[in-house]
Amino acid sequence: MNLIEAKNIIKEHKHQFYTYVLKRPEGIPFYVGKGGRSCNGYRIEHHEMEAIKGRKGNLHKTNVIKKIWKEGLEVDYEIVLFTKDEEIAFDKEMELINLYGRRNDNTGILTNMTDGGEGSFGYIHSEKSRKKISDNNSHYWKGKKFSDEYRKKYQNLMLETKVEN
Repeated sequence: MNLIEAKNIIKEHKHQFYTYVLKRPEGIPFYVGKGGRSCNGYRIEHHEMEAIKGRKGNLHKTNVIKKIWKEGLEVDYEIVLFTKDEEIAFDKEMELINLYGRRNDNTGILTNMTDGGEGSFGYIHSEKSRKKISDNNSHYWKGKKFSDEYRKKYQNLMLETKVEN
């Protein structure tokens, strides 16, 4: 399924956690993750956003996404599990990462950087911490110039994936 279809299914399971797999168009998994409740439930969409924005982090995952786009294709999404228990979603994430293995430790095919199971759902930053994050983010974006191609790609992705809450 594509990103729009995945977001629509997630919308039907509001207030639940989920485990998902990002796949190459030929069906080969390249990333396993867990989402839900936080980020308006759409953690699943952040991977393509990171690729558009050129964010640093998991560059291997970002490069796979960009290669798929360069070939004129789309990332394939599979939502494996919905649950009200975050721990179950994390357990499924770890199980799938273990099953497929990670490339960075030469055990498999996934671009995941860790064995999964970590997360910060429910963590509340202090006021001081929120201010520091805000200041750092505004410093990052201040004076940034974005190409017309970047702006158009970002706007199109936002329009295509917009789902009413």
